[in-house]
Amino acid sequence: RGLHGERIVGESFLLWLHADPDPVEVRLPGSDWAERYDVVLDTSVAEPEANGTAYAAGDPVTVAGRSCLLLQAAP
Repeated sequence: RGLHGERIVGESFLLWLHADPDPVEVRLPGSDWAERYDVVLDTSVAEPEANGTAYAAGDPVTVAGRSCLLLQAAP
């Protein structure tokens, strides 16, 4: 959002860098930011086909230990 609460149009990404060896559960931002989040890259997944999973706004997501999770916000 802009300084006055206006929606900024463009591509938005959310990146989690998780250095701990244990997985952690995080909650995605609510629908004020995006309706869903598409997985662009998950370094914990061996098969690239698994990338492309979508999560709804506010969903809990488990981030694997010592991994990166890159999500693209979708309106």
